[in-house]
Amino acid sequence: MECVYPSKARKWLGPKRHPTPASRDSSLITSPAGELPMTAFSGDDMRFFHHFLVAAHPHLPYGNEHSWTMRVPRYAHAYPCLMHAILSLGATHYALLAPNGSQYASTAIIHRGKALKALGTALGKGPEATNTEMDVILATCYTLVFQAYQMNDGLVDFAVMVRGCGIVTGWILERFQTSQMFTLQTESDVDALIAGELSDEPLSTPHSIEALLVAMHKLPPLLNSPAHHRFFHAIRNTLAAMQISMKRTFVNLTSIYAVWYQMENKEFLTFIAPANHVSRALFLFFLAVELIMQPVFLKLNGFKGHKPPVTMSLVHQWADTIYGELPASVREYVQVPTEMILADGGLRAVISQRAAFSDLHTLFSDVEGSTWLGCM
Repeated sequence: MECVYPSKARKWLGPKRHPTPASRDSSLITSPAGELPMTAFSGDDMRFFHHFLVAAHPHLPYGNEHSWTMRVPRYAHAYPCLMHAILSLGATHYALLAPNGSQYASTAIIHRGKALKALGTALGKGPEATNTEMDVILATCYTLVFQAYQMNDGLVDFAVMVRGCGIVTGWILERFQTSQMFTLQTESDVDALIAGELSDEPLSTPHSIEALLVAMHKLPPLLNSPAHHRFFHAIRNTLAAMQISMKRTFVNLTSIYAVWYQMENKEFLTFIAPANHVSRALFLFFLAVELIMQPVFLKLNGFKGHKPPVTMSLVHQWADTIYGELPASVREYVQVPTEMILADGGLRAVISQRAAFSDLHTLFSDVEGSTWLGCM
């Protein structure tokens, strides 16, 4: 999974700013609500917090690995939205990897629900929110992006929270021009960072890329909204870039995420609606792009060639679910990406551990909708 900065919009990419010395002063880490009482957390919660630090923290914004392990956690005790988001991601990741980890699934979703409720409260401050509070909101969004990517029904949640990351980043850059918590990179900064990591060679899957491009040429008659057309072109351009170089592909990939956060509220709601089968078909091509990009993501994120089983096994589940819910008239257009994703294999046994997630997640669907879809 890669949620990178859209290259075409300054809302996401602002001037590279370094945290000021004052931002490191613990006296700034305060909350109107005061510190969270430690009695509210269990021994398991402390385990999840530790797991977040050592294994499950996000790797975005790009170039901010140190922030997630050294800076962000210092704010968690004072901001419920961030603390519960951290615990949710830590618990979700731990539940998927630990023996008998499914017993922690309900805890992960409960923390997610609490994070979303607290996030709604934080967003409610509007223009009165401080720079620190906006940074905390952004950190919460990124954490929930990565948590959604590890849920067996998390594709829409993922898109919603990616949208949140882009919009909140825009707010921060517009109001404060800098972040105390993260070093925000310009497009040229990111290019420089990846210059030594990615080659100018095309991706080594030419047959898969060509097959997807051929399949996409059949889609235009289905597209019935500007959002469909923008999403279609962003995916197709990324596939075309794969035939040129890894670097160009990485840059083009950002435009896919930009499509989501540049939509108006009503347009986005229509785009992600369950009955929008064309959007779901396009998401299958997006997931195929994510699959092909895995070697690039692994290289950039330091996995040293070892595929993270959690993420990709759930992407297979997403694809299987989407395909199963499409009408026959649309399925014929998505055979290529669906077969490509499912043929990849991907440790399906992990999915069986996730049965407890789906039902509990519905308890908080209204909270998530009111928090993001009504505010952005």
